[in-house]
Amino acid sequence: CFETMKTIPDNSINLVEIDPPYAMDLHAKKSESSMLGYNEIDSKKYVDFMKQLFTESYRILRDGGWMLCWFAMDPWYEELANLISEANFKFNRLPGIWCKPNGQCSQPQTSLANTYEPFFYCRKGNGHIEKMGRSNVFAFNPIPPAQKWHPTQRPLNLMEEIILTFTRPNSTIYVPFLGSGTTLLAANNCQCKAFGNDLTKEFKDGYVVALKEMINE
Repeated sequence: CFETMKTIPDNSINLVEIDPPYAMDLHAKKSESSMLGYNEIDSKKYVDFMKQLFTESYRILRDGGWMLCWFAMDPWYEELANLISEANFKFNRLPGIWCKPNGQCSQPQTSLANTYEPFFYCRKGNGHIEKMGRSNVFAFNPIPPAQKWHPTQRPLNLMEEIILTFTRPNSTIYVPFLGSGTTLLAANNCQCKAFGNDLTKEFKDGYVVALKEMINE
């Protein structure tokens, strides 16, 4: 993604949607088979990695554009919030929330099941939300595991709602970590132009199958 970002002109993107590795060892938290192909970042390198990502995102965004960044609340909330501020973004420290009806917990004896995933929404300059006044909670059912082709895949209708909350049709969206490619599918449905990167070919194959199915509907 950093190689691609070097080629993107300043002030040319309306929305950057970042779903980076979480640097929290998801391989240890999920079954090994479900995490095949997932690339993690060493926690010692994570701060520099995210700082570069936020700096480049700010550069390529148009005035009024938005950066959305999914993240692990523990242990990275404060660290990432500070990096976003240092990159000159304006943002609300209360994140957006994807709320799920059922949660997961690897230590049920001592922890409650987690039923949400947070994302910071950050603007460059004087941007405004398209769906002004919308709740910061996005309640959508997750994808059943048997229907996923990526271990952290989000539902299509969730990503469509997020895109339409922060952008309008004909916007240009860049996705540094495509993962399942769902954001590309959602952008197409929202009449936006989108492109991005991923390191794992198997995930691209799953995306291509879904794209063909969508085209043939």
